[in-house]
Amino acid sequence: MKRFYTLFIGMVMILGFQAVTSAQSLVVSGTLFLPQDSIGFEFESPSFDSADWIGIYHIEDEPGGPASVTWDYIGTPAGTLYLDAPEDAGWYRAFLMCCDGYDTIAISADFQVGVPLLEPSSSVYNEGDSIVFAYESPRFSDADWIGIYPTGTKPGNDNPSIDWAYIPDSAGTITFKTPLDAGIYDAYLLCCDGYDSISGCTFEVISANTPYVAPKSSSITSGSPIDIVYNDPAYADGDWIGIYFEGDDPSLVSSQAWAYVEESSGTISFPGTLSGGTYFAILFAPDNETVYAQSSVFTIQAGASGTYVKTAASVYPENVDIVVNFRNPDLQENDWIGIYNKGEAPGGPESIDWMYVTSDSGTVVFTTALAAGDYVVYLLCCDGYQIKAKYNFKVADASTPSLVSSSLTYATTDSLVFYYNSPTWVDTDWIGIYNPGDVPGGGPYSITWFYIPEASGTLVFRYPDNHELEPGEYWAGLFCCDGYDLYAQTTFIITEASTAIEKREVNNEMRIYPNPSTGRVTVTVPEGVGIESVSVYNMTGQQLHMEEFSGRVNEKVLELGFLEKGMYMISTRTGKSTSTGLLLIQ
Repeated sequence: MKRFYTLFIGMVMILGFQAVTSAQSLVVSGTLFLPQDSIGFEFESPSFDSADWIGIYHIEDEPGGPASVTWDYIGTPAGTLYLDAPEDAGWYRAFLMCCDGYDTIAISADFQVGVPLLEPSSSVYNEGDSIVFAYESPRFSDADWIGIYPTGTKPGNDNPSIDWAYIPDSAGTITFKTPLDAGIYDAYLLCCDGYDSISGCTFEVISANTPYVAPKSSSITSGSPIDIVYNDPAYADGDWIGIYFEGDDPSLVSSQAWAYVEESSGTISFPGTLSGGTYFAILFAPDNETVYAQSSVFTIQAGASGTYVKTAASVYPENVDIVVNFRNPDLQENDWIGIYNKGEAPGGPESIDWMYVTSDSGTVVFTTALAAGDYVVYLLCCDGYQIKAKYNFKVADASTPSLVSSSLTYATTDSLVFYYNSPTWVDTDWIGIYNPGDVPGGGPYSITWFYIPEASGTLVFRYPDNHELEPGEYWAGLFCCDGYDLYAQTTFIITEASTAIEKREVNNEMRIYPNPSTGRVTVTVPEGVGIESVSVYNMTGQQLHMEEFSGRVNEKVLELGFLEKGMYMISTRTGKSTSTGLLLIQ
């Protein structure tokens, strides 16, 4: 009996050892990577097939759905496979899968890819200007540094930098005050007291005697102000800057926006009302024909069709609620929005304020009083720190102009409330309301307007005495001195739900995406619910489109390209309940 027991125990131990040594596994070689890294995956696939493979996926994706970011066959039952890191920032995981299919053998731990950034505050500087960089170093060490070099010069022992400095944090801004001669320069973000470049950029220093005009950034977010820097050594009253579509001949077509220059050098901020596309700027003499300088092309991004987060205004006065609009089509449980000081990244210091989002689009309001300063609002995933979207904004003290709408959305019969601050106030400063794309002074007149009665306060446009705006998108500007010098701007939307729709039972589990859309949209309800019909209404309640279905359809693609730009209501009937939602066609 003892011999049998000993033999039995031995067999159990051997089988247990074999089970341990033949376990499936996939182990990633770290938790944070840069796009230029190779990521090592140590794997074991006991039932090895020559078509077993490893694929990297966004954390919200599953094999068999969206394609992997990158992949390769493993080649052996056990070993290490190296894959190039994804190029985009975010959270990822890897899957070990069988036989050229999607049967999962093992899953790695989650890991993050951070994208380093080095960006000058302007593409062009005057001689003698300080050079300011924004930077992000996701794998920060206190020996990371920035160096400035003549263009084409690579960092190394034999090529000393013109100027350099350590970065103090993982993200922020840094200023170089060493005067630079006119010329083109490269700057590098370098790692660990060495010469491994993790990011770089180029900028130009211009002689005070050289005319130029250039955008501060080559890519501008839709709705953001368009900052154009210029130098006009032959400055005369009447010199002006015009913005044109790429390919336009300024002698034949009008500018899309224009403004006079008021001094020999500086920055002009155009309102963010131009449509998406590629543009260039020209600095003209008063005769409207002599061209002093022409910029390189720059891009204004098209209206948001994916994930975004945005404050109602780019500059807020102190002690005003921060209104945040967001779109989050891949909504996950416990997605959240947080406000941070600029230079502080999620996962480091705690957010100043935060809240969960429970829908794939909407508006949230933060009431925490913010001191004057620069801030970033982030849309983040899943109770963690994966950044889905971010947006910079400023809270200004009394010395900075600002204009904020009290809400991103008003009904047609609501009064419109604007908070403003005009530090150099004169009694002819005014607030005007415009349609998207309208250029003050160069296009249609404002829809409605009022002088502001004092330097800071609240201005109300009452319905119907001061406004009768139709449903749609608008922007408001704070202007100087009976003219069109724009101090600050804000955007808002007018909506109106029909009586018939308002009386229906609402089920908020419906999703509409993309939203805004150019016409092709997908409507979904939870599995097992089933859509019986979909109707589309304009904002006065007129039905414009309707489809009915048989069976339990839980997803439907609608082709609404025939609709004009504007706001619409989508209604789905699902058994005894009806879901409603707003759709913006751009």
